[in-house]
Amino acid sequence: MGKATVQDARSLKKALDSYGFASGQIINWSKSFVYFINTPELRKIKISNILGCKLGSLLASYLGLPLGQDPPDTFWGTLVDKFHKNLASWKGSLLSQAVKVQLLKSTLQSIPLYAMSLFRIPTKYVEVIEKL
Repeated sequence: MGKATVQDARSLKKALDSYGFASGQIINWSKSFVYFINTPELRKIKISNILGCKLGSLLASYLGLPLGQDPPDTFWGTLVDKFHKNLASWKGSLLSQAVKVQLLKSTLQSIPLYAMSLFRIPTKYVEVIEKL
């Protein structure tokens, strides 16, 4: 909804309090939660204190990626294992070389793209993926 800054939190609080005063629909901040994605812990605490609400945690995943937190180190290892699994299943098949190349380009390239668009991939896994 906005940037995770103290200034934006104060502006949001002021706007919502003004709306509540004008409309009579007052927010119960003590029952409210604020959720963050890729925000330092200290900043989360400052902003939740400004808003007067609790910190919520997103323990969900979307398209196989954890929301609101950096993926665990095992996530990248699982991604590399996916590569190896797909490669092994295609090696024994009766597909032509051209079809295998096309499968590599379309499937294996798309597996990490979404993850890498959200998270920095650790250097040790970059080297493994480059060797594939």
